[in-house]
Amino acid sequence: METSVPTHDAVGPSDAGCITRTERSGNTAEFPDHRLSDLLVEALALGPGLRVLAIGPGDVSAQLVEEVDSIGEVITTRNRYGTPGHALSYDRIVVTTEQFDLSEAWMRQLARHGRLVVPFRLRGATHIIAFERDGEALRSTTSRFYRTDLGDHAGPYGERRAVIDIAGERPLLTWDDDQEINPAELGRCLKRGGGKLEWTGVLVSEEDPLDALWLRLAARESGACHLAGGTGDWIASLAHRHGTPAIVEESTLAYLTLRPSPDSESSIIPDAEPSAERFELGVAAYGSYADTLSSRFAVHVRRWKSATKRTPYITAHPPTTSKMSLPRAPIIDRPDSRIVITC
Repeated sequence: METSVPTHDAVGPSDAGCITRTERSGNTAEFPDHRLSDLLVEALALGPGLRVLAIGPGDVSAQLVEEVDSIGEVITTRNRYGTPGHALSYDRIVVTTEQFDLSEAWMRQLARHGRLVVPFRLRGATHIIAFERDGEALRSTTSRFYRTDLGDHAGPYGERRAVIDIAGERPLLTWDDDQEINPAELGRCLKRGGGKLEWTGVLVSEEDPLDALWLRLAARESGACHLAGGTGDWIASLAHRHGTPAIVEESTLAYLTLRPSPDSESSIIPDAEPSAERFELGVAAYGSYADTLSSRFAVHVRRWKSATKRTPYITAHPPTTSKMSLPRAPIIDRPDSRIVITC
């Protein structure tokens, strides 16, 4: 059975390609993407006899409705808070647009053994995360890197973007509200040139996933963020111009770069085709602490490569949770949740 819940206080209209913000906190980034829909449905791990709630616009609701005979019940709503007035609990909840925070309302409506799937923004990157209950918290069971680049679309509320204006470059930095990052100061440091370039010895192909590296940096570095663009004329080229992991520490910026490698024997994917082109990952750093930050970043890269079978997990705690009861690791504070990433 498919049910559409009234949406009198729902998210506003969503014409193709527009940005829609919620009335309360505006923490969604909304625009159509068929690949996102497929990944969300896959992460739901659907089965017969389930009650499913789809929150938000997009193709996910339509896909679920098409499969309703093999699921059980599908309820769709544009209300960001789900169906708080209907006293229902759901075996599966999926949020169809990229989110900066996890609403406490979703937790209250999730069945005891239910699963919540969210395209979640963490330090400038989106991960498709499936959460299940862990006491009063939510703990990820699966996570999959989705993307960094939001194109010309505005990022969600709570996320900041600024162009670092240096000669012939103008790379774009993305960071979160809880991070003390000054892009103007970074620009002054980058204009001085120089810097430190450290090669890690880690070889990858274009198909090798960097999911766990993004999460490792978010887990271990309070200044983890995202850098895109640039030409490579003034500073070292980015590992990927559409977005690469970066770390900011005071007036110092470090980020991933790469170079072609003649060695095709090593890959983080054991069964990769031997003919695939390989690249060596490196770290470029600029600023007062370039030497120490590039070395620390390189250690993260090497440890990530040696621990590819271990998947980091994300735990979302209620916002009132005492920091004293949480692991000693950088805590990502959001209005409705406290996020801890464990490697």
